[in-house]
Amino acid sequence: MVGREAAAGVLDELAAGPGRVPWAVPGWFQDAERWLRASLDALGRAATGPVQQLRAWELSCILRAPTAHGDVYLKAVPGSPLLVNEPVVTGALAALFPGHVPAPVAVDAERRWMALADFGGELAWDTPVAVREDVLRTFARLQIEAASQVGRLLAAGCLDRRLPWLADQAERWLPAIEETGRLPGIDTATWLTSDELAELRAAVPHLTASCAELATYAIPPSLVHGDLHLGNVAQGPRGYLFFDWTDASVAHPFLDLLTFFQEDEEEVEGPLRDRLRHAYLAEWTAFEPPERLRRAWRLAEPLAALAQAISYRSIVADLQPVERHTARSPASWLRKVHAGLRASSV
Repeated sequence: MVGREAAAGVLDELAAGPGRVPWAVPGWFQDAERWLRASLDALGRAATGPVQQLRAWELSCILRAPTAHGDVYLKAVPGSPLLVNEPVVTGALAALFPGHVPAPVAVDAERRWMALADFGGELAWDTPVAVREDVLRTFARLQIEAASQVGRLLAAGCLDRRLPWLADQAERWLPAIEETGRLPGIDTATWLTSDELAELRAAVPHLTASCAELATYAIPPSLVHGDLHLGNVAQGPRGYLFFDWTDASVAHPFLDLLTFFQEDEEEVEGPLRDRLRHAYLAEWTAFEPPERLRRAWRLAEPLAALAQAISYRSIVADLQPVERHTARSPASWLRKVHAGLRASSV
């Protein structure tokens, strides 16, 4: 029996292929459906209809089961060096910040599965500005609360991506940035030009100096979502719910602001960007005065783009195939590093 199970595991891995996600393995859906139905039965919320797959891509697979008390969703995530075990981390964050993180109703930590009750749809990209400001103020207050619980966040499985780590990544990666352009998942049509590559290599001292200067400010490391935007926020019964914690880490909190300026395929610019940034930074005035907070953001902006580029490079390197957006993201975020450095020097 043991030999058969081992052989079956090898066949499953071969079927999935190197770097392929678990849900590419034949039979995965049936196993996931059985687990979800059994979990619902144990909760007294038996499924009342067929389990459907809503989405499958390189970063997650989502299934939905109807019940008499509303839909329940299974989210599965892959293993990758710069991705957390989201079911475990989400459960821990929900316990630490009740009402602001959805609590899983069932978790399979080994297989990285979690079941979540329906908590409503995410905020739309055309959400009014006043609501966006309120979301940022709420999230900043959550980060301020989390800053005193760094040990618990790391113990829960959040990655340690504080400023020394980021500086080290810049020194290790960027001098040999050309190698990333040769990864199978990279979109070569939108990859960096030779001039852009040279500029990135030359920018390493500036980036490490920015990390060092930012560390001198009184803003403490805290919980960082890693992909904070309107599509990962919902309106819950007790306030805003922040979900999709695949990139959860302990890092400089300002690294979360840059992704909030992304609106689907567009980017928030001009007075609206200034207004949103002000709403977020205003919550941190107990740590630094407004002028220094603005300077801290100018230092953090290229570092936030660098952190995103590092994450996407890891995804492209470890998971195949990747969607077109993901294949283009390392170059896109590296170009934002340039833009941030130019802005910080003004």
